[in-house]
Amino acid sequence: MTAVSRENLIIENLDVVKWSIYNNIQVNERVQGLGYDDLYQVGCLALCEATLSYDESTKFQTYAQVFVRNRLIDHCRKIKRFQDKTCYLENPIDEAEGTEYSSLMATPADKPEDQLYADEINNLLQSVKQKYSGVTLKGIEAIELKIKGYSGVEIAALYKVKPNLLGAWISRAKKKLKEDEDFMAAFPDRC
Repeated sequence: MTAVSRENLIIENLDVVKWSIYNNIQVNERVQGLGYDDLYQVGCLALCEATLSYDESTKFQTYAQVFVRNRLIDHCRKIKRFQDKTCYLENPIDEAEGTEYSSLMATPADKPEDQLYADEINNLLQSVKQKYSGVTLKGIEAIELKIKGYSGVEIAALYKVKPNLLGAWISRAKKKLKEDEDFMAAFPDRC
């Protein structure tokens, strides 16, 4: 089958994607990946793949309906598995109370003393950075970013390294800082 004939099959059978979504899938715009546009895109990709594996032993429309339907169902299953492992901040902790996970997060306005403490540590880290180099310096910079609210994965992406390597840098920096008498003397009542 030529590329032109495959392209014609795709164009002639775009309705198969719409049909498969409406007859087999429950569209949910509130769930990422299950909105109509996302499902339509997955269906169109499946339709393109169907033309590659089509052997002309049956009518293409029948073949494409099964192929696209199966791809859409697989996509929905992947989204479901991911959702089962994900905790969204707007999810309720307890259905009866209606409290959400987001209410557990402290913001600087909620705990100003914690923010002051974080600012003190950042200033202290800035003052001792010139003593260090290499892995220890990278670890101190990563600690500063963690205090600012970045996750380990985000920081690792900034440095273009794996998160476990970043963890090793932080561990090395913590060890060196604990050995630094000037650093530890700055907050003896908190350690």
